[in-house]
Amino acid sequence: MQNKKEALSIKELEELKKEYLTKIAEINNQIMVKKNEERALLEQKRKPQIQNEEQIKERVNKYLHDTNYSDIPFLDYNMRLDKSFNNKGQLSNTELLFLDEKMKKLVENYGITNKSQLFCIMLDYQFHKKAHPIIQDKNFIRAWNETYTLGHLDKIFHNDQNRLDYQGTYAAFQYVKKHIEESLSTVTEENETEDELVWKNYDKKKIIVTKNIASIANYVLIQRNQIPGARIFINNGGLSKTAKKKKESTITFAQERLVEAIAFGTTLEKLTQKNYEDAKQLIYVPKNSIH
Repeated sequence: MQNKKEALSIKELEELKKEYLTKIAEINNQIMVKKNEERALLEQKRKPQIQNEEQIKERVNKYLHDTNYSDIPFLDYNMRLDKSFNNKGQLSNTELLFLDEKMKKLVENYGITNKSQLFCIMLDYQFHKKAHPIIQDKNFIRAWNETYTLGHLDKIFHNDQNRLDYQGTYAAFQYVKKHIEESLSTVTEENETEDELVWKNYDKKKIIVTKNIASIANYVLIQRNQIPGARIFINNGGLSKTAKKKKESTITFAQERLVEAIAFGTTLEKLTQKNYEDAKQLIYVPKNSIH
């Protein structure tokens, strides 16, 4: 091949060069086309997925039924440790089961007519392995496990009386659900999971809220006091004290739950800008309550 090229004249070599350059240009063009195709395909994969209302509703509903309320410490605290938030006190799993008519009928078929009986049965089984016939009922086990979920709370709060009897927990749950709906309805990258969206920047937000808890509590206190009969669904009685908290003082258990609630329902951007308006959503006005 080399010998053949050496035998060519300058004119012939120039023509050969043009031929090679033309082929190189064609190859480069093909490379560019292939790269553009690959880039377009990659961009399509990365393109945020826009959902319609029905898709968002299904996504939220699935998340509620897949998530335990105990995964959200401030909600768990509201339900089970601070009975002052509800007209009928604390919300245990036995209470939650009896608040659903279908589940209530299921346990009543076994002669269990109140939450105390059910509590003792579950306690005996857990600590003494004393089995009651209801423990063998797969429908009961399924119902019992469901009482731990946000989806069960969503279901029981469709009932007006339940909302009235457990107003504090209803307010807390609505706050949680609103944040979940907003998080799961945003335009997202393909690889982001539901948990990543709901808990986005949560640790960073907690650090900022903890650092500024006194000023945030004072802001909420001012907003709450402007509304007759209003309260917040977490650490209501300690809000004034929290507003006066000194930076060097240790944060209390109840104050930490307040921090978690504030951090959960806002964005990192707002906290960075010292915008605490989302914390106003902690406020609610109880119905038929005595002040």
